Amino acid sequence: MPIARAALLMLALVIALAGPAAAAPAAEVIVLPGASSAEGIAAGRGATFYAGDLFAGDIFRGNIQRGTAELFIDAPAGRMAVGMAVDVAHDLLFVAGGFTGQAYVYDTRTGATVAAYQFGAPPATLVNDVALTKDGAWFTDSFQAQLYFVVPGPAVLRPGQPGWSAGVIVPHIGG
Repeated sequence: MPIARAALLMLALVIALAGPAAAAPAAEVIVLPGASSAEGIAAGRGATFYAGDLFAGDIFRGNIQRGTAELFIDAPAGRMAVGMAVDVAHDLLFVAGGFTGQAYVYDTRTGATVAAYQFGAPPATLVNDVALTKDGAWFTDSFQAQLYFVVPGPAVLRPGQPGWSAGVIVPHIGG
């Protein structure tokens, strides 16, 4: 009987000590300091995420596990940030520009703008989402029922990176 009790106490001690060593759960609320709104979120490497300020166009980078975020890209006036997606292999963040009719590609290491595209003419455009494929990026235009395909070119890729070649905008009409 004393051996069983000792084993039970040892098991309880192991469980109690192992509990705090487990990974902390992700934060339930993460504040984007200085943002006026939040729109679009994309997962980066590990626990890194990117989120946009809809009307200012600024991009915040944070850590889901730590529950932190900070201003990463102070976007030029006139930009918006709606849907976004990260190409982790090429360190690129693709951002739909909403009512501007534009889309932007940022370097996730430096925050620099590496490409900007003008798809539609405001106010008849709403570029609101982006999806990445192995061949390029597709952006949606909710007001035009169109998809825009972008193959980032040499200006977007850095020397030594394999992948996308020609830089072309090809509008595809939906319907």
